[in-house]
Amino acid sequence: MATPTRDPLTTTKKIIVDWIALNVPENGYSTVESYNLQWDRGTKGITWYNLIGFDADVLETRYETVHTLTAGTTYKFKVRAKNFFGWSEFSPILDIKAATWPENTQSVTTTIDGSTGGVLVSWLAPYNNAQVLQRYEILLYS
Repeated sequence: MATPTRDPLTTTKKIIVDWIALNVPENGYSTVESYNLQWDRGTKGITWYNLIGFDADVLETRYETVHTLTAGTTYKFKVRAKNFFGWSEFSPILDIKAATWPENTQSVTTTIDGSTGGVLVSWLAPYNNAQVLQRYEILLYS
């Protein structure tokens, strides 16, 4: 099995994991009966828990967590396949942080710095960063 991937719709409240279905010859020339996805619940890989596909067969290749997540925590995922002959080895482990893209900056302004002739660019940081005013100076050369 290839390493599962982090779906771009992952946020601080949900993690979505995708993986590629096995076909001939990767399936061992036997139809895949189930995919078993496991995660570590944030234990840094110490303990693993079945999410889907172990107790009941599942052929889905996407899973969205329904568990409570802690924003900023890294969770580990691995997947394996079962055919007539049994379970494959697990895929390499995927680490996913319960996070999302930062919000857009707000109130971007530019002014000329009279002492240096440079352009001053100021903006308010995204809401989740406590609205701290950030200021950078860009010097222009002719």
